[in-house]
Amino acid sequence: MKLAGNLTALRAIYSLRETRIAALLGVLFALLLVVSLLAWGSLSREAALREWQLIAQSLSRALSQEVSQSLRTADLVLKSIADQVEQAGLERPEQVDQAFNNQATFETIRNRALVAPQVDVATITNNKGDVVNFTRSFPPPRINLSDRDYFQSLGSDASLTSFLSIPVRNRGTGTWTFYIARPIRTSTGAFLGALLTGIHSEYYAKLFETSALSGDMAVSLFRTDGFLLARYPIKEDFLGKSFAQRPVFKTLVDQGRLGETMLTNEPRMTSGGEKELRIIAPSAVPGYPLLVSVTIGTDLIFARWRTTALWVGITVSTLLLIILSLTHVTARLLHGQAKAMLDLSHEKQRADAVAARYASQASGMSLARSAPTCPSRGAVSRRPRD
Repeated sequence: MKLAGNLTALRAIYSLRETRIAALLGVLFALLLVVSLLAWGSLSREAALREWQLIAQSLSRALSQEVSQSLRTADLVLKSIADQVEQAGLERPEQVDQAFNNQATFETIRNRALVAPQVDVATITNNKGDVVNFTRSFPPPRINLSDRDYFQSLGSDASLTSFLSIPVRNRGTGTWTFYIARPIRTSTGAFLGALLTGIHSEYYAKLFETSALSGDMAVSLFRTDGFLLARYPIKEDFLGKSFAQRPVFKTLVDQGRLGETMLTNEPRMTSGGEKELRIIAPSAVPGYPLLVSVTIGTDLIFARWRTTALWVGITVSTLLLIILSLTHVTARLLHGQAKAMLDLSHEKQRADAVAARYASQASGMSLARSAPTCPSRGAVSRRPRD
């Protein structure tokens, strides 16, 4: 019976050990799920960044090609007008007004401009900057453009054959417009005036809007010297301003990052200076000193990742609760079983001890009854007398 009690105690001890092992395995499995969730979250986040970098790069390149094509079309309109002017063989400043301040010229340049919807206006000026003719109306209003950057650059640099201006508010409509300009020169190179086509900044803002995937994406058109020509979302306060000294722009241009993507947390060029993680993908516009920059913020980058992570987190949390609950229930059952076995072992031991004590007493009494009676020491044995 003692051996049986010892075996029961040993089973109870092993059962307690199994309880601890089961609890430990449950906790370890839960920790493994948590670590796996964190690892998945980190890896999937990096994958989302890489995916959106490719999207930004592809979109930037596609938009730069569209901008280039639209500018080439506008430039072709301007070149066709320039060819007509060149055929006139002008040699003196007054000949510009004489040759082109007429209804026929108005009809010609207007019809040529109509083939390019991005061209807002085509204009001919003399060497003083006065508008001789343009596509809005004839006769043209009294407008002088001698203070514009394209007019001053073409008039002062005889080597220039064309000029792409910064955007300014059009004096006729008040809209933001930038210009492709060509000079009118004599056979000896003297400056007689300028030819220009104006393009609304809003035209490119609408083009960029059709490609923007959400409100957390911005597309900008810059000159390579940092001047902003167009942007979506539109921020008129920044049009015509230079961003050449901004750290992000200097990194893009000075370090030759055009055509690549960049992950940065530098302040946005058009923001109040707060740092923000985002992807920037700049691409050069073929044939022109321009670049298209696509910027994507974290709200868009991580939108799908956050949704997926939320549902994965909920699923894993549910599994963790189930595992921990099952571990707790199993541990309690095993602990209860072990406690019951220990109690049984103790009861058996007590019963065995009582039984042994009673057996010992009973054995002693039995021995006492069965022992022979011995005479007392010193007693005299007497025989009866005859």
